[in-house]
Amino acid sequence: MRRRVVLLGDGRKDGVRQAIERTAPFIRERADLVAVDLGGTFDVRGIDADLVVIFGGDGSILAAARSMGGNGIPTIGVNFGKFGFLTDIRAADVEAELERVLDGEYSIEERLMLRAEVAGEHFLALNEIFLGPGTVGRVVTIEVHLDGEYATTYRGDGVLVSTPTGSTGHSLSAGGPIVDPELEAILLTPVSPHSLTNRPLVVPPSVEVELFPVEVERFPAEDRTDHRSTFSVDGQVTRPLQAGQRVLVTRAAHRFPLVRSGIRTRYDVLRSRLGWSGQPPFETDQEGTP
Repeated sequence: MRRRVVLLGDGRKDGVRQAIERTAPFIRERADLVAVDLGGTFDVRGIDADLVVIFGGDGSILAAARSMGGNGIPTIGVNFGKFGFLTDIRAADVEAELERVLDGEYSIEERLMLRAEVAGEHFLALNEIFLGPGTVGRVVTIEVHLDGEYATTYRGDGVLVSTPTGSTGHSLSAGGPIVDPELEAILLTPVSPHSLTNRPLVVPPSVEVELFPVEVERFPAEDRTDHRSTFSVDGQVTRPLQAGQRVLVTRAAHRFPLVRSGIRTRYDVLRSRLGWSGQPPFETDQEGTP
C-alpha cells in the first residue's frame, strides 16, 4: 500500500523551497503526496497521513510537534538548520534517505512531551518550558513545588523544565545533563542561579511541577512591568506572568513519534554537533609509548 506523505517547510528559509520542489515529484512516484505547505498554514492536527517530512531545523520540528497535538504522525526532518539534533536527513541525501524510509527501513522514537497550564491556557512542549525575568538584566525568584510539596526556590535568570529531548537544548547551555531520549524523566535546570548549591534536578515523569514567580525587588511605580516574569514554550511561544501566577507542568498525554533512518546514531550526532574530542592527543615517543 502506498504511503501518504506530507511535506512541510518554511519557504522563506534559504534552500527550503527549492528542496521541496525537487523532492515533490520524487515522492509522487513512490507515495501519495497528501499536501505541501511552505507557509506554515496547513492544519496538521487534522490530517490523515503516514509520514510528515519537515524541511528545516530543530525549531521546525518543535513547532510541528506542538501543532500536531494528539495526531501522532511519524515525522522525519531534513536538516536546513545548524545543530540538527532532531533532523535526521542531510539536505544532500534527501532522495536516497527518503527512499529507504518509504521502503520501511526506519525506527520510531516516541519522544516524551510536556503539558503546561498557566492563566487558563494550555501548551505543549517537546523541548522545554522556561520561566524567567520579564526584563533583560533583572533576576527572577521562582518557587518550585513537586507533587504539591515545596522543593526549593531558584533565584537567578530563570528555570527550565525540560524533556530528555530538550536536554541538548537550552538546558545543556545552562549546565544541565544530557539525558538519553529513551529515558522517562523531567529535568529542572536553574539558569545562572545566585547560589552555588542550586543544581539541576531530574525527577520521574509522573511528577507534577509547579512554578511560582515571587516578587522580591520593589521597583518604582513607573517600572511596574519589571514585576513580570516571562513564560515560554520551546523558545517559540511566550507569555508575560505576574508575581504569584502558577505554572503547572506535567507529562503530556501523548508522545511525538520521531522517525530515525538509522544512518546516524544519537551518539554520532552528539559527537559531531558538540565537538566531543574523545581521548586527549597524547604525545608519543618514537616507540609509540605515551
